Amino acid sequence: MEDLKEPIENIRDNAEKLVESQVSYLKLWAFKVVMKSKIRILQFLLMFSFLFMAILFLSLAAGIYLGKLMDNAVLGFVLVGGLYLLLIPLIAWIAVPKLLEKPLLRTFSKVYFDD
Repeated sequence: MEDLKEPIENIRDNAEKLVESQVSYLKLWAFKVVMKSKIRILQFLLMFSFLFMAILFLSLAAGIYLGKLMDNAVLGFVLVGGLYLLLIPLIAWIAVPKLLEKPLLRTFSKVYFDD
């Protein structure tokens, strides 16, 4: 009977070690996935902020240019604003699903499922 008791204890010890190592692995994997996701979000935010700054300065330049062409600065900025009011819904309807949702979904699914 003593001969059986020793292997059973070894099995129990090995099972506990296996569970501990699996928990450690899952914690490390979760950390890796979370960090990769945060890095992707930070990259997206940085690119968005640079794009926003570029559009802002180009809009100001276009407003000033159109204002000088029409001898009315306010009208130049109103035209640029009106252009944005026409373009933003069109871009949101057409481009956002193709250019934003699908690539982001692909990127995050690669981060989550490929590892």
